[in-house]
Parts: sequence; structure tokens; C-alpha cells
Amino acid sequence: MKRLSGFLILAVAIIAVISLFACSAPAAPATPPPAGAAAQAQPVQVKADGHLRLKTQQWLYFGTSGAVKEVLVKEGDRVTAGQVLARLDDTDLRTAVSQAENAALQQRLAVSQAEKAEQSARLDFERAAERLSEAIPSSDVVFTWYSQVPAIRADIAQAQARLAAALATGARPEDITSRLEEIKALLASAYEASLTTEYVPVSKQETVAQTTATLRQLQYQVEKAKLAVTVTTGAVEQGRALLEGVKLNVETARRELSRAVLTAPFDGVVADVPVRAGDRLSPATYSVTAIVQLADPATLEMEGFLDELDRAGIAPGAAVTITVDALPGMPVKGTLTYLSPVARIQSGVVSYAFTVSLSKPYPAELADGMSATAALTTSQGTNR
Repeated sequence: MKRLSGFLILAVAIIAVISLFACSAPAAPATPPPAGAAAQAQPVQVKADGHLRLKTQQWLYFGTSGAVKEVLVKEGDRVTAGQVLARLDDTDLRTAVSQAENAALQQRLAVSQAEKAEQSARLDFERAAERLSEAIPSSDVVFTWYSQVPAIRADIAQAQARLAAALATGARPEDITSRLEEIKALLASAYEASLTTEYVPVSKQETVAQTTATLRQLQYQVEKAKLAVTVTTGAVEQGRALLEGVKLNVETARRELSRAVLTAPFDGVVADVPVRAGDRLSPATYSVTAIVQLADPATLEMEGFLDELDRAGIAPGAAVTITVDALPGMPVKGTLTYLSPVARIQSGVVSYAFTVSLSKPYPAELADGMSATAALTTSQGTNR
């Protein structure tokens, strides 16, 4: 027993010594993280204040001046897109439309008459040319001119070219008329010169069937018919140009008349009507005088400003939770639809405008202008 007890005492002593050495040995160094490994940032939420607003709201204006004849809606009325909201006194505008339409009708008649005259002139020219061709002897009898007629004919050709150029470039009516008068004067000179012209046959291989006077008269008829074609063609082109102008006048008059009627651009509720029947809108003020404020209460959104320190990791499409001061305990879900790339700097504070679309359904108690706070989820953690 004494020997067993000695062994036990020796074992206990050995264990105590080992434990003492273990406690006094230096601690093993911690295993370092793998090279290049970084802690994954966790998504966080940032908050920004703002207000609720109706997504669709608009002040409406008349597009022309005049006296307000009637206002057909009042605050609180529900209206549909296209519904008439107010009218101006359009007596003068309707008169202007009627006058423009009558002018267009008269011009269409003038163009039609000019086209008929042109057709008749071309037919006369063809007939005159045919009679002259039949009267001229065969090709082996050559005639020559002894007068100023060839030079005048060249002048007429040049004048006709100037007329064509004026028509092609849209010259003023008085310029075109001047060109026509120039051609008429040259034609008269040609006729007077032809009275002293003698057609002398260079070759007399056959008898000339027509007298010089007859040929002179037929040639004059051809030149006269050719001038008539030129004149009537110019009248047609000028008439058509004038017709386009009066058509524009009709469109302008009708557009001005349509602007005297104010219609709803979308379904909504009338929020404000600051004018009354009898109010007059001057040409200087009609474009800035609001007539009706229209809003669509069906869709709300939130607008606010996000601090520059919270912008990192925020992008359109981020999930948003909105709390409204007037309705505590009733959070609303939404989605970030807009984050301005342009900063607003006020008193040294940098922030960015944002818009959040509220997810439906949301509490019916929510209203335009209510104060709200948006909790936006970032795509990664920040170092703040």
C-alpha cells in the first residue's frame, strides 16, 4: 500500500509540473486572414426627410387672350380627360376663322380658273403651231428674215427665262407681274417689227403657197399663244402659292379658336379656380394667368433630399420604407424612382433630390404635403 501511495504522489507531482510549464509558455500567434480577403459590407438603411405630393397635378392656362366667358367647374369637382373646364369669348376668333375660310375658298376658285385658262392657252398654242406648220413650204425652200425680229425673239426668250426663275424662287407677286409686262411689251415690239419683215425665198425650187403676210400673221398667232401659255402657267403657280398662304391662315385662325377652350388633360379633381367669368386676359398676361389647378389624387409619391454622406450605395430601384408623421405606426412601402445627379448646396450642406413612388395599396388618410421620412436600403455598407 505504501508503494502504491508513493506512485500516486509521484504522478500528481508530474502532472502539476506539466501544467505549470503549459501556463508559462507563450501563446501561439493568431492565424491571419487570407491575403486580399476583406470583410463583406452588409446593407444598411439611411433616412431622409421629405413630403408627400400628388404625382400628377398641373396648373392650366388659356392659349390666347380675351375675356373669360364662363367657368364650368369649381373646387372639388371631379373631371375626366377632355372635359371642357372654361371658355373665352370667341366672337372675334370665330369671325377670323370664317374670313380665313372664305379667302381660302375664293383662292381655290381662282386657282381652278387659272388652270382652265392654262389648258385653253396650251390648246390654242398647239392649234396655232399646227396651222403655221401647214403653211410653211417644204424644207427645200429656205426663208430668211430681214428685220429686227430675230433679236426681239431672243429678248423674249431671255425675259421668259427670267419669269421662270422668278416663279421657281417664289418671287413677290409684283415682281412676277413686272416680268409678265416685260414679255408683253417685247411681243408687241415683235409684232410691229414683223409688219416690215419680208420672207425672201433663197431657193425657188417650188412655188411658195402662202404669202409673206399670211406667214407673218400665223407666226404672230404662235408667239401670242406661247406667251399666253407662259402667262397662264405663271398665274397658276402664283395662285397655288397664294392658296398655301391662305391655308396657313385658316390653320392659324382655327388654332387660335381652339385655344379659347380650356379642357382637362387628365382625369382628376379641381383643386383651385382663381378666375371668374368676366375676367379679362391681356396679350401680355394670358400665358401666366392660371385658370384651373387640376390634380389626380389616385397616385402619391414622396419628394425629399438625401444627405451627401448617405448617397453612396443608393440607386433608383432601391426599396424604401416611408413613415408619415401624421400616421405613426403605419409604414408604407415604396421604390426609389429618381435620384438627382446634381447637388443642392445650401449653407454649406450638400444634398440630392430624390423621388419615391409609393406602393399601392396605401392608407387612404395619406394626403398631399404630409411630412414623411424615407428609410432607404443601400446596396452596401458605408464607413460611417
